[in-house]
Amino acid sequence: MAYRYRCDRCRVAFPTVPTRAAAEQERAQHRLAHGGHVPDHVEYVGAGLDPATRRWLALVVAGGTAMAVWNWVHGR
Repeated sequence: MAYRYRCDRCRVAFPTVPTRAAAEQERAQHRLAHGGHVPDHVEYVGAGLDPATRRWLALVVAGGTAMAVWNWVHGR
């Protein structure tokens, strides 16, 4: 799962990173922009599936659909 750090104080969302540790590192660097103070609320948002997994799932669904249509057309 990919993660994206979003600062609730200034509403900045950072680019997607592969691990929560990387998102926490983004938070630590961004905290300097707030003078080193901790924002009131910090949120780590799951960014959903990575592109390779989405592509794989799309191919599986497309392949399954093609097989179902083939069997329907050819009367099996």
